[in-house]
Amino acid sequence: MWPSPYEWAVLSTHCHDASVPELPIPTFESTTAWVAQHLGHLVCDSGAESRPVRHGGQRAADAALGALDVSGYAKRRSQVHPPHSRG
Repeated sequence: MWPSPYEWAVLSTHCHDASVPELPIPTFESTTAWVAQHLGHLVCDSGAESRPVRHGGQRAADAALGALDVSGYAKRRSQVHPPHSRG
């Protein structure tokens, strides 16, 4: 059974009273250490650092979408039924 509106109010008030520490916002250079310090207890290995990959930004995305040709896609896509049409 769902809590009544009164019970929801009590629950939400209780949740806001809970002591949840505010985490500092890491700089890009300190993210690996930040994750290890603040989230390391949630994983079983140390992980690996990755760098964001950006190739061209919004202009490149707009150009790629503009060049995308989906005409005839429905005819070419994999069909489930009838079985003889499966791709």
